[in-house]
Amino acid sequence: MPTKAAPSPEEEVIQLRKQLAEAKKKIAEIAKQQSKPKKLIPRPKGQAGKGKGYRLQTAMRLGKNKTRYNHLSKIVRHYASRFLMTGKTIQKQNPTTLATVIARIKRDFTYFQRFDGGWPIRDLIKQFLTNHNYKFKRAAKEEKEAEKHDPAEWDDDVEAEAEENDGESVGGSDSEMEDVVVDGEDGEAGEDGLELDTGDCDEMDGVEEMEDAPLDLDLEEIKENVESSKTPNAVKTNKTKAETPVKKSKLKSKSSPRPPSPSPLRTRKLNDPEPLSLRPAKKLKPLVCPGKKRNTWMPKTHHWMPRSVKCSRSTTPSWLKLRTTAGPSQSILINYPAASSPSCRT
Repeated sequence: MPTKAAPSPEEEVIQLRKQLAEAKKKIAEIAKQQSKPKKLIPRPKGQAGKGKGYRLQTAMRLGKNKTRYNHLSKIVRHYASRFLMTGKTIQKQNPTTLATVIARIKRDFTYFQRFDGGWPIRDLIKQFLTNHNYKFKRAAKEEKEAEKHDPAEWDDDVEAEAEENDGESVGGSDSEMEDVVVDGEDGEAGEDGLELDTGDCDEMDGVEEMEDAPLDLDLEEIKENVESSKTPNAVKTNKTKAETPVKKSKLKSKSSPRPPSPSPLRTRKLNDPEPLSLRPAKKLKPLVCPGKKRNTWMPKTHHWMPRSVKCSRSTTPSWLKLRTTAGPSQSILINYPAASSPSCRT
């Protein structure tokens, strides 16, 4: 069979240009599709759970998938109970915190990204906070009414008999209260569901609104708990105050030694000046003897004075001028005889 001739370089260039043009065309089509804004699901008119409003499960396109709706509602309730003030309704929440929670849920769970502004998240949070406050205030109100009928003195025997006779009924009432859910989207309260207005929770008198307050921790108690956990074999003794110092010293000797505490910083008072130390003045250039021998320092005159002069030259000066502390104009002339030129002492 005859083999096909290899294409020339010009033909290869033409083919590559055609392929490049087709690739660019596909890239432009894909970019055009991505640039189109996605059509988000708008929020229906009215309010969720109301008779004239909308059913949230159906509006979220989960009318036939109740399991997934329950999962999403539980996720939203978890975020709301963790980051929001459960003792307040949605109108009294911090707007910045609420918007941050909604954005975080949309980021973690992409199903909510198809809704405009994540409106189902806000509806689920509103239902959770409303139901939470309603259940608490209803339970608190009933407990206040029950306290009015409590006897002044308690009889354990009577209470034990009452618990044995009414144990089943008491347990049933607790379970019923736990099963009561005000969320209409669970299908328990009819087709349209049931949702309480935020104003209904504030109409009950006699119950103050609870807020999440920071915990006040006792640092000393925490330290004692940590030390007791480190030494499990330590003996706990309940003695009188007079015996406690002796027992503590014995326990400290048996327990493992603690690391030495760092020494406190030593500070010096600025008001107390340091004592002045008498130091000699700056050394001046010594008087050099022709013999270049070592000189000595005279503290009274603050001058250098030759300790021993050994002159080997014949032209040795016969006198040495020395300035004293009496004044700059006064001076002392020390004459050295010519006979003592080999060794001169002061």
